[in-house]
Amino acid sequence: MAEVEPMNREFIRSQKGHGCVTAQRAGNLNLIKRLSKRLITDFSPHGDHAGEFGRTASAVEQGRWAAGGPDRVDVKPWYYLTYWAVRGLFLSDPDCLTDFSTIIILNIERRRTGKRWLQVLVDRSAAYDTMPGESEQIVVKSYRHTIRGANIVTILDPQSRIAWQVLADIIDPELKIQNKDGGWPQADKVYTSSDLWTTAYVLRFLTDFCARHKPESKTRDGVTGQQIQTVTQKTLAYVADEWAKSNWVYREMPSKAVVPKFLVEIAGLTDWSASPITQAVVDHCLAQLTLGGRIRNEREIEENDISELQQLIRIGFALQQMNASARLGLDTMVQQIRENVLSMVNDSVRLGPEDVAFCIHLAMEGNP
Repeated sequence: MAEVEPMNREFIRSQKGHGCVTAQRAGNLNLIKRLSKRLITDFSPHGDHAGEFGRTASAVEQGRWAAGGPDRVDVKPWYYLTYWAVRGLFLSDPDCLTDFSTIIILNIERRRTGKRWLQVLVDRSAAYDTMPGESEQIVVKSYRHTIRGANIVTILDPQSRIAWQVLADIIDPELKIQNKDGGWPQADKVYTSSDLWTTAYVLRFLTDFCARHKPESKTRDGVTGQQIQTVTQKTLAYVADEWAKSNWVYREMPSKAVVPKFLVEIAGLTDWSASPITQAVVDHCLAQLTLGGRIRNEREIEENDISELQQLIRIGFALQQMNASARLGLDTMVQQIRENVLSMVNDSVRLGPEDVAFCIHLAMEGNP
């Protein structure tokens, strides 16, 4: 396993200062430095989670979004948290991210153990009853973790073959990984139904990949731009269908708790201006806010172990991305949320690495 090539280190370093002029004008540089420090101290250089972020994330928050609930989140990769921490540092401190990039990529490769798909241990009794004498746990190919890991590599090392391999596999019609309804499963066994979060990871991966490689102008590993477009449109149709069915309710979590976090994943898509659910999703978020950009019903959110600040950060960042890609006329509300968030954040407030990263993007008025 080779180190990150110097040209890709330069690629990361070339992002230094991106967005800082705006941040300086807003007087947020000191806050951004403190937020970056939080992410830096959250990094694990050694142990089971070497090369990952997530040391300060609460077990409740991690377990809530884990596949099947009772799965061992402590031994699974923290790629959701790592992805957003990388995005935050990519914007605020590229030099530091360059120092981390080698260990991050090497440990993603280590977890793949030479296989195309990352293997994880899951509790299959969470999905169906085990027969007498059968093991309660089973090793599966995790599409969810593999795709997220490839997405991280795409950001850190655009020349890596990992992203191209994963892309070729997920759109390969022979492998039939995408379900007929347009959604994406978490794994090849047990969790084979379409899953909102795996689906969101696929959309984010395709968006990030296309932003760096412009695949519509080239063919590699049998991948064409038209294939990517077809898969994307089918996936977006699934997302719209799930909104129509349940407003993206996820297991026991109500829509108000799920929507902001799910929307953060897909809000950067440029297809929002043409999506039939755009206004409904925006209205759903705005209904949680006062005219002054605060959460209307704090108690209702806190019942789901989400603080007002966390919810504001997530809604603000999601609306900021959507507004940037589709010009939805949300500038005033996004600015009010931004000002409220930045006035509420301090060193004593507990936030997971993902919310810290979202806050960095809000503070720098950046768009991932």
